[in-house]
Amino acid sequence: MRARVSHPVVLLVFCLVFAGCHKKTAVSGSIGKLLQTGASQVDMRRVANFAWDDMFVFGPYTSKDQICRTLKHSGSQCSYEGIRDVNELESLMVFLHGASETRIESLSRSVADFDDSCLKKNLKRDAAVLSVERRPRVLLVCH
Repeated sequence: MRARVSHPVVLLVFCLVFAGCHKKTAVSGSIGKLLQTGASQVDMRRVANFAWDDMFVFGPYTSKDQICRTLKHSGSQCSYEGIRDVNELESLMVFLHGASETRIESLSRSVADFDDSCLKKNLKRDAAVLSVERRPRVLLVCH
């Protein structure tokens, strides 16, 4: 006798298997790979290939409270979204879609630093193409 499997169950199993096999690519990893190729620009629309409208960058030593004020989020909203203090070895990128956080990514300073022109301001998706300057260290510069 043949067992009958309902279509919704098969579809659910397929979706779970596919989701488990699909790995989100970290924005920081994509930036690092691009910089290793000698790129002169980083197009954030391509490296952050998920839904977002606005990007904020916070440099080393930025406190959670400063980030929340800049984003105009309440303390409870920031806690829920996982926003935290930025340590000395990283920069923090916060991507927003509408008024809510889509994704938070850390970029190690060993990969690149963000120039002051990028920090604590709203970078719109359609204008988020950063120049790469290679002084002794790699800098990502906003226009």
